[in-house]
Amino acid sequence: MMALRLRYLSGAVPAALRRYLLSRPWFPLLRTFQMGEEWAYDVCRFAGTRDLPVVFDVGAHVGETSLYLCRFFPHSQIHAFEFVPETARRLQANVQSWPNIRVHIQALGGTSETLQVPLQAFSKVNSLRFASPSAVPGIAMATLTVAVTTLDAFCAARSISRIDLLKIDAEGLDLKILEGAAGLIAKRQIPFVFTEITFEDIETQQQFGPLHRYLTSHGYHLCGFYEPYIKDTRLIFCNALYLQPAAHSA
Repeated sequence: MMALRLRYLSGAVPAALRRYLLSRPWFPLLRTFQMGEEWAYDVCRFAGTRDLPVVFDVGAHVGETSLYLCRFFPHSQIHAFEFVPETARRLQANVQSWPNIRVHIQALGGTSETLQVPLQAFSKVNSLRFASPSAVPGIAMATLTVAVTTLDAFCAARSISRIDLLKIDAEGLDLKILEGAAGLIAKRQIPFVFTEITFEDIETQQQFGPLHRYLTSHGYHLCGFYEPYIKDTRLIFCNALYLQPAAHSA
């Protein structure tokens, strides 16, 4: 009865208040509450705990997701990655009140390399994808020399053996970043992956099919879709949560 009351309460309130309730440490991790509402809460339910030691926010922009994650995982070490220095400074300013968030001015990809990346007028769409001149969709403001590394190399250099939750928003290069974490994935050291995907031919978003095949081939299960964007009768894009049960049990 208590579980049903809590489920009704969290579903009947506005989204902001619901998020507040679900992120409170005293709010129980209820399997009966509707899935797909708050992805971080679903991670807690699947994990059976709110204590995830290491969380990576790849493509952190100015900290929107990092601050969201702090609500649900206030004791986690959150590594926020943003490769554009000006955007990273805004990110640092926005998260400075949270000592558990560490900002890295670092680009991640499938291989270690150096690229010339045209910067876009809208900072949220800056991406290594635009390193190829033919792929630039608009007028670039400037060009940035970017040293790219992989998640495997980054973690090895810092003695990070496990990423409990990996969030990626890389404007279409999400699969490349996962390929750069092949070692960690093979060792079952990344239980949860949360990433943006599209079902349409959108260059700046990750195609669902290749990413889904890659993750399922490594033992991941698709747990759910979040924040869907639907145009007319078509689901255009959304976020997807994956769990590797073997990594979780380890």
